[in-house]
Parts: sequence; C-alpha cells; structure tokens
Amino acid sequence: MTHEWTLPVTTDSTIASVHEATVTAIDYRDQPVLSRYDLRTGMRIGEPVDLPWLEPIIGSPAGDTIYTLTSLAGAP
Repeated sequence: MTHEWTLPVTTDSTIASVHEATVTAIDYRDQPVLSRYDLRTGMRIGEPVDLPWLEPIIGSPAGDTIYTLTSLAGAP
C-alpha cells in the first residue's frame, strides 16, 4: 500500500466517506464543516461548506442517526 495523501484535518472529530472519485469529509470539532476532495489527487473540490444546523445535534440522541448528504446544489 502506498500513502498518497492525507486529509488536512485528521482528528477524532472528522468523518470521511468515499463515493466514486470524491472523498467527502465532515469536521465537527467546532462549527461543522463539509469539505470535498478528489480521491486521485487529494486536491480540494470547491470551497468548504459550513453546516451550522449540524452543531446542535452532535452528542444528542439525534446525533446517533446516520444522515446522508446527496447534493450541494444550493450551497454557496
């Protein structure tokens, strides 16, 4: 196995998933932020997206639910 690249923020408060050639990472340490990266190069895709609606549910019973983000169509 060859190490190609690392997520810029790799803490216990980061969740990452891969779909096709896109790595999606959510850092929920302070204010949750979603970032996307190209799997092949590690380059960021677009700008990070703040997820302020996620903060209140982290650590709550609702935080044990799996949420799926399927589109960023309305994101700035």
